[in-house]
Amino acid sequence: QTAVNYMLFLEEFCRGIEGTEPIIIFEPDALPHTTLMDNKQAEHRKNLIREGLEVLTTGSKAKVYVDIGHSNWLTPTEAHELLESVYNDNIRGFSVNVSNYRSNAECMEWGDKICEYNSNYKYVIDTSRNGNGPYGNEWCNPPGRALGSPPTCDTGNTNCDAFLWIKIPGESDGKGNGGPKAGKFWPEMGVELVKNFN
Repeated sequence: QTAVNYMLFLEEFCRGIEGTEPIIIFEPDALPHTTLMDNKQAEHRKNLIREGLEVLTTGSKAKVYVDIGHSNWLTPTEAHELLESVYNDNIRGFSVNVSNYRSNAECMEWGDKICEYNSNYKYVIDTSRNGNGPYGNEWCNPPGRALGSPPTCDTGNTNCDAFLWIKIPGESDGKGNGGPKAGKFWPEMGVELVKNFN
């Protein structure tokens, strides 16, 4: 996929959502992963992200949240610096904990610290699987997890716009801990998440 094709896809996507105001979680993990790349690769990806966000935020009325990973990955300072490298004034904010298991309290503490750098930042938390919090540092199908807070805009925190189920509960993270390939629905995991939900 070339950069040109990517921009054409986003333009087509904007036409597809015309007349609506959806929430868009932009490219989960893409920005945090730039910290694992060499400088040239990282800058290329950031440029694509920046241009892509410009297309989305000028070509649609979507509420766009740029994914910035989770509290066990980056410091608030690192997260802010990455966000600032791609941000524009029409972006609503950032998303945290997508496909991960960090607790609401931990996510909020981290998200609020990032918001200290920019008073316009807002964030959403993926609560689809964080009901029992993390299992140490395990990210690939950790055992004993539970559904988290149901989706709502009533988060009790003015910085946090919503709890959302972004990752589909029951979708595998990969082949770790007996799971099928990443993205495949794993019924046993789905059942466990529901059974453990308080």
